[in-house]
Amino acid sequence: MKYSIFLFSLLFLACEKPNLVSEIYNFEGKTMGTYYSIQYVSNDEQDLQHSVDSILQLVNQSVSTYIPNSTISKVNQMGIGNIEVDSHFIENFVEAKQVYEKTNGSFNPAVMPLVNYWGFGYERLQNEQPIDSTKVAELLQLVNFDSFTLLGNQLTKTIADAELDFSSLAKGYGVDVIANYFNSKQIDSYLIDIGGEVVANGVKPDNSNWTVGIRKPSTNLNERTVVSKAISLKNEAMATSGNYENYKELEGRQIIAHTINPKTGFPQSLEEEILSSTVIAKHCITADAYATAFKVMGLKKSKEVIKNKPELEVFFIYKTETGEIKNWTTIEELTNAH
Repeated sequence: MKYSIFLFSLLFLACEKPNLVSEIYNFEGKTMGTYYSIQYVSNDEQDLQHSVDSILQLVNQSVSTYIPNSTISKVNQMGIGNIEVDSHFIENFVEAKQVYEKTNGSFNPAVMPLVNYWGFGYERLQNEQPIDSTKVAELLQLVNFDSFTLLGNQLTKTIADAELDFSSLAKGYGVDVIANYFNSKQIDSYLIDIGGEVVANGVKPDNSNWTVGIRKPSTNLNERTVVSKAISLKNEAMATSGNYENYKELEGRQIIAHTINPKTGFPQSLEEEILSSTVIAKHCITADAYATAFKVMGLKKSKEVIKNKPELEVFFIYKTETGEIKNWTTIEELTNAH
């Protein structure tokens, strides 16, 4: 009997799994005209990059205006009529429409004709040519998101030259898609970053949260790595909008930023009130869109929207009328720190 018990114990021990140690693995690549960087916690390193690249290629094939035969390019090239669109396009369109309505049009993906005119789109129509305010007013008439309607997978366009640009939420969407892929692989702790738009899930092996930094808004290359604030994230997404990384000089003197105000038709300067707009939300596509919208709206109007969107948390770096740089946030631990 003792022998039988001893033999059973040996068999039980032999069937036990080895004590595997979780580690942080990482890989990076390029997508959407920028970088991506992924960290994840696992008991062993997995070959995930090929799948991630394939998924992001599919997203690009849907929403990139730089790919001539992408879904969004086909929409922009067509005249008045209907066109069948794919699921990636639909997800971006639906989210864009919601933010468009909540911000009273301050977020408007139909701004594409103006993005091109000012030289920040797939067509760089405005380089060193004199600014034509009449042309801006003409293009502004095309910035009508309501001219696009979606029913199922059928998109209807009622203004022939109207065009869409999802660049202000597509990176956030890409982050969400990759997060869903990781979830499907039973990887529940990760930090996914596409061009500064991130989602953090779970915790690191030492049980600490993922931490991401908000960079100082500056055109000085030596200050690009300076962190204004570190944010701890767990099961949250975060996106930041700032004009200090995508701007240009126009007519040899005027510095203009890539964010186009869809209400005026003109780009923002680098000295707008909100210098850096950071939004934390459940989904990165939402954070990405609102970060852009708040950058356009300014502090007062942004606060009004935030009152009715308690699920959003924000961190703004802004400039006062006297030129003083200040922060405003709804993030509790940051508020308590002041």
